[in-house]
Amino acid sequence: MGRPKYIERTRTTPPASEKGAARFRVLVIPDDRPRPSWMPRETIGDALDTAADPCQYRYAWYSADRGEIGLMTKPCGAPSCPWCVAGWLTERVAPAWEYWAGEAVVAIVRGGHHGDREHARLGVRLRGADATPGVVTVARADGGRAIIAPAGSFDGIGVRGDRLDHRLRATLRALRFVERDPSADGGRLPGPSRIIPAWVTDEMITAAASRNGFSLNGRARFARTRGRTSDDFERFWTDLVGRPA
Repeated sequence: MGRPKYIERTRTTPPASEKGAARFRVLVIPDDRPRPSWMPRETIGDALDTAADPCQYRYAWYSADRGEIGLMTKPCGAPSCPWCVAGWLTERVAPAWEYWAGEAVVAIVRGGHHGDREHARLGVRLRGADATPGVVTVARADGGRAIIAPAGSFDGIGVRGDRLDHRLRATLRALRFVERDPSADGGRLPGPSRIIPAWVTDEMITAAASRNGFSLNGRARFARTRGRTSDDFERFWTDLVGRPA
């Protein structure tokens, strides 16, 4: 079994509207973010309180299915990133928050097999085509999970309006994460991807591709070349950064 996710939402939850997503971002982003960027970040609250500079990483990637080598510039998407954390939360929580329409129930369950039994006792289905819509579970520092679901889903602590928003904010801000290199989130790109070091210039990318027999515009935010193999990609990468991955 894989490692439990920080936040899980039932797949039967309808997507958030554009207005709902915008309102959720206003809810979770503090008006003041005084925390210096050099301080270590251990919780979502730390990331939300840290001054956010624009986040952009350049990735080199290879797709075996299409035989392509490419470049892409995008944010890291990590929950520890002050710039990306609001989007990370919005993607996972805003659909359920909007679905609650201002009223929900909350329960805390233990981790492991005890938690599985408590989920069953609550009568909330978290997975599958018949999963309960609008359910979010959030990992806790004690190994358990907070479950927040639409009002009437189970016999739990009912909260509404500002009290619901306050409880949700506190639950999300307390979420602890494991700091990791943003390249760990590169799996959303086609095939294996690697962050291009900041010292690599556009001209260096273009020249490394040319030396290896293909064309890539290092100035482009997105570029790709077809008819390539994984060996081509490894040679290009080693040429570009001076060492194999």
